[in-house]
Amino acid sequence: MKKVAILSDFYSADPTYSLNIVIEEQLSVLARSGYNPIAIAEDIFEPVRAWKLAEMRAIPSGIKRGNSITFHDGWEEDVAKIRVSLDTALDGVDVVITHDMIYQAATLWINLAARDYAKSHPDVTWLNWVHSATPSPVWTQRDGRLALAQAHFPHSKTVFPNNYDVPRIARAFRCSMDDVAVVPHSTDVCNYLGFQDITKKLVQEKDLLSADAILVYPVRLDRGKQVEYVIHTAGAIKKLGRSVRVVIAAFHSTGGDKVVYQEWLKNYAIDQGLNSAELTFTNEFDESLKTRCPRAMIRDLMLISSVFLISSKSETYSLIAQEAALCNALLVLNADFSAFRGIYGAKALYYPFSSNVDKLTGMDGETTTKYSDIDGFFRDIALRIVYELENNKVLAQHIRVRKTRNPNYVFRHYIEPLFTCFD
Repeated sequence: MKKVAILSDFYSADPTYSLNIVIEEQLSVLARSGYNPIAIAEDIFEPVRAWKLAEMRAIPSGIKRGNSITFHDGWEEDVAKIRVSLDTALDGVDVVITHDMIYQAATLWINLAARDYAKSHPDVTWLNWVHSATPSPVWTQRDGRLALAQAHFPHSKTVFPNNYDVPRIARAFRCSMDDVAVVPHSTDVCNYLGFQDITKKLVQEKDLLSADAILVYPVRLDRGKQVEYVIHTAGAIKKLGRSVRVVIAAFHSTGGDKVVYQEWLKNYAIDQGLNSAELTFTNEFDESLKTRCPRAMIRDLMLISSVFLISSKSETYSLIAQEAALCNALLVLNADFSAFRGIYGAKALYYPFSSNVDKLTGMDGETTTKYSDIDGFFRDIALRIVYELENNKVLAQHIRVRKTRNPNYVFRHYIEPLFTCFD
């Protein structure tokens, strides 16, 4: 495994600074992926948050710098000080990640020192992120002292977040288009949305972010809630070639028939082709969730699941359906419980799942829907859900960003392959 360092000129970790946000996400995903990253900042830097996940190394502080290019008296000595510090800071490192180091005027001295280091260490790969396609004074100002900084960085890729601007980047940073690597920005979904720690654990261990469809059902495990219909729907979606996750947020379900029903549901899920990664009962996932889930955790899960199906025979309103709608989920409701149409109107999908109300009279009784082809019935529901998730622009973009712009995905598919790009 490559030894990876992130080289910065930071003297503090400002949580609002865009480059710091990007670096902290990269440090986190490197640590999660087993890389034991190195983070380099000024010797006065105090690590916080994700910086604590890294081995800290230092470059000297107190060196004059600014947002415009000024060759102050003694700049050569300052470059030399940084260059000497890199021998220690980059000792044993195979891959160096930087952010705007080759772009900003304020990082000119570390830029020059790093280039000198790179020339004498051709086995080290440099991945230099730039966060603007507009050439900076470092690259446009005419001054012979800038000549070294105005050439393509040795043994490096210039990294930019969109493919369209590759020709501009190649021109601005004086390299070939093959020297430009496209890596989209990631967003740490769990942290950005303020998830609870227990939700983060569930998301990570069950790889929820990668799923095409996530179905969350907060429910007491009474048979009238018909959890099997949610499971059957998920199985039908999987049979259509889409990835699924089902999270049954069970509460007050630790005894009696509820335990028997839960075991039956596990076998039912196997019959529908779901495995233990695809079906989770929260009361078994973590001891803290044995009797209930925090409401904030339910909200967290709703924020990443784009569809909510409720198959319960007995309801009065379903506040959870309303909360799912607030989280932008597609609602799939029980058509046999006619009150749902009055509560949620036409902006939902309706399918018959039986109910404890007589639809003909609207009074107490039963409405029982029997399926001549139950697999075909749930396949129809799955087809409609998949169509909506893939063709509604809001839902489709939500799922796309959740799946392919989270740090784990961006790291595995874009960043990690660059570690061996010169091997």
